Amino acid sequence: MNEPTSNQQTPHQRRMVQATLYGRHSITLANGKSIHIWRRRNSYLVRGWWEGRQFGEVLGSDEVSAEARLCEIRTQLENGTYASPRDCARQPKRARNVYLRAPLEDLIDAYVQDRRTLRGKKTATRYRSSGDHIKAYQNQPEIRKKYPSAAMIDRSYVVGLLTFLRKREVTRNGRPGSTPRLMSSKGVYEILTLLRTILEFGKRAEIGLLPPGFVNPVTGDLVAKPPRKSPIRDIKLNLERRIRMMRVADGFQLCVFAALMVMPLRPDELCGMLVEEVNFDAGFAHFGSRFNDSDFTKGKTSFDVPFPEELSCPISQALASRSSGPLFMKRALFERHVRNTTRIPQSESVEGIVAKRLLAVRPSTSQDAKLVSRTVLRELGGISYDELLTEFKKLATIAGIDGNVTPYDLRHAVTTELSRVGVSENVRRYCTGHAMSDIMDTYTALDLPTIRKEFETYWEFVRELTEAISERCWHLFGSDLDNAA
Repeated sequence: MNEPTSNQQTPHQRRMVQATLYGRHSITLANGKSIHIWRRRNSYLVRGWWEGRQFGEVLGSDEVSAEARLCEIRTQLENGTYASPRDCARQPKRARNVYLRAPLEDLIDAYVQDRRTLRGKKTATRYRSSGDHIKAYQNQPEIRKKYPSAAMIDRSYVVGLLTFLRKREVTRNGRPGSTPRLMSSKGVYEILTLLRTILEFGKRAEIGLLPPGFVNPVTGDLVAKPPRKSPIRDIKLNLERRIRMMRVADGFQLCVFAALMVMPLRPDELCGMLVEEVNFDAGFAHFGSRFNDSDFTKGKTSFDVPFPEELSCPISQALASRSSGPLFMKRALFERHVRNTTRIPQSESVEGIVAKRLLAVRPSTSQDAKLVSRTVLRELGGISYDELLTEFKKLATIAGIDGNVTPYDLRHAVTTELSRVGVSENVRRYCTGHAMSDIMDTYTALDLPTIRKEFETYWEFVRELTEAISERCWHLFGSDLDNAA
C-alpha cells in the first residue's frame, strides 16, 4: 500500500473540527444569519450561507490574524459587500463594493422606471413626485456624507426622514402659486411607504442594487397610518345644497351635473360616458370596459346604474340627437348648439378612431392605453375632468356654497343617502363600481329590476331634488322640448 507523500493530506488531516474565535463557535449577524468557526490542520475557517449558497474562507493560521479577518468578513456580510473567494475567482473584475456604489437616487429612478413600464405614465409621475421629497432629504450635505449609498440606510436615516417630512412645506398638488403648508400625515405616510417599497424592490435578485440580506429599516412603528375619517361627519353637499345648485345652474351645468346629483358616480366615469351607453327605455346607464379594454373604470369593473325619469331631460339635451361619440361635450360646443352635427366622420365610429390611434401610438401599458382613449374622446369634443372641476367650482360659488367642495363630494353624498334609506350593501357596492370579490358575491345574485326597485326608495327620498332638476330643465329648454314633442 502506498504511503502518502509530504504534499498529500490524509482524510484525518482534511477533517474539520469545531473551533472558537472571540470565545464562540457560532456568531449571529445583525441580519439574523449565523456563521460558524472551524479548524482544519493549523488553519481557522469560517463557514456559512451567503446569497443562497454555502461559502467558506480560510481566516489564517494564528488566532490574532484569524480574528482580524473574521471581523472584516462579519462587517461585509452585514452591509452586503462580501464576495466569497469562489466569486472572486469566477469574476475577477467584479467590484467587491458593488452595493456600496449604488446611491439611493439610482434606486428611486430604477423603481419609477419599472412602474412606468408596468403601470403607465400617470402612476410613474405620482411616484416620481413622492420620490423627489426623499431625494431632497438625501441631498442634504450631512445626510449625503453619512449615507452615500442605499445599502447604508438604517433606522436613524428613516427617523430623520420622518422628522424632515413633518416639517416640510408643500403646495397643493405641487402648484408653485399655491400657499405653502405643512405636509399632511397622509402625505408623510405615502412617502415612507414608497421608501419601504423601493428598498424591497432593490433587494430583488434581478435588480441587484441592494444586498439580499439587507434589512429594511422602514418598519411598521415608523410608518404610522393617518387617522381614519370619522363615520359620523356632515355631508358637505347635502340635499338642500344640491337643490340650491340645480336651481341656479345654467344649461350646460345642468346637463353635466344632474346625473352626479343622484347617481353615485366618479367624475372620471362621467367624463368617459358615450352616447351608446345610455338606455332611455330601461332607465340605465352602463359603465365598464370599452374600446377593446383600452378604457375602463377604476376597479376595471362593469356595472349599470339606474336613473330616475327626471334625468331624461338633461341627458337628452346633452345628447342633442347625436347617435355616437362622447355624451357630455365641452361648453364651447354645447353653447354653439352643435346638436345635429358630429366631428366623427360618417364612415367611421368612435371605436375605429380609437383603434387607429392605439395602433399608431402603441402604448406599453393599459393605463397609457386609457390615456390615449380619453385623449381621443376630448378631441372629439368630450368634456375633460379639468373643465368639469372648473364648472363645478363656478356653480358652487353661484349657489353660495362656501368651503372646498369637489365633484367627489357628490359621490359621497349620494352613497351616504343610499345607505340611510336602506339600499342593500351589495347594490351599493355594485352601483359605485367597487369590486365584489368576497363570499357574498359568490352566493348572492343581482338583477337590474331588483337594483331599480331599491333605487326607487332613494328617488322618493330625493324627490324635491329630482323635481328641481326637472323644473330647471323645462325653464331652460322648454321651447326645445315643446318642439321635440
